[in-house]
Amino acid sequence: MAIYLDTGNLEEIQIFQKMGILRGVTTNPSILLKDGVKGGMDGIKKRTVEIAKMIDPLPLSVEVLSNDRSE
Repeated sequence: MAIYLDTGNLEEIQIFQKMGILRGVTTNPSILLKDGVKGGMDGIKKRTVEIAKMIDPLPLSVEVLSNDRSE
């Protein structure tokens, strides 16, 4: 079974990755903040880069909550 995790939790990603069933990760700013990311947009960017490197070459989808950049 292929699993696409909807998370920003690095430990959770690692668990499913080691199981060999991870096929990608999706996340968004709300999830990342819930998972403890600090530092505003810089923190969100840092965590998404960490996730992308961790799961490479699998896909990472980062969704946004608004088209308004200030939000």
